[in-house]
Amino acid sequence: MSSTDVVIVEKKAEKVNITPYRQQSDATRPVSFITEAEVGAMAEVARRMRDGERNELLILVTFQCALRISETLQITKQRRQIIDGKHRLFILGKGNKPRIISIPEVLSYRLGDYIGRHNLGDTERLFPITRQRAWRIIKLCAEKAGIQRRVYKSIR
Repeated sequence: MSSTDVVIVEKKAEKVNITPYRQQSDATRPVSFITEAEVGAMAEVARRMRDGERNELLILVTFQCALRISETLQITKQRRQIIDGKHRLFILGKGNKPRIISIPEVLSYRLGDYIGRHNLGDTERLFPITRQRAWRIIKLCAEKAGIQRRVYKSIR
């Protein structure tokens, strides 16, 4: 063969077995994202619970900042900063990779108010609960808010 010869390669098409949506397992089902209204409904339910303000902030921070539960739980006063007028969270993500997360200004101020009212030190966690407890709070709020589909821990 010379460098100008064209080689045509045929590839056999693979047969794919597609099952209807309702028969797919959670692992293969397409992800349906939670809407802003649903997050608001979950936050409203959380507000009426015991430790309501903490639970409401847990839901708002997790979903509005697109954080994993473990990332939300590591937030401290020290990790919330305002740099050049921009509100940021400094998080250690999966694999201890540092991440800088933008946080909505209103939510940042609410976190600051919460920190001030509870006299939290620089290194005290805002959400001193376990990962499992946080996930139970989110699932319970979703259920009480009438969200019928699965709410994922991570929305990224």
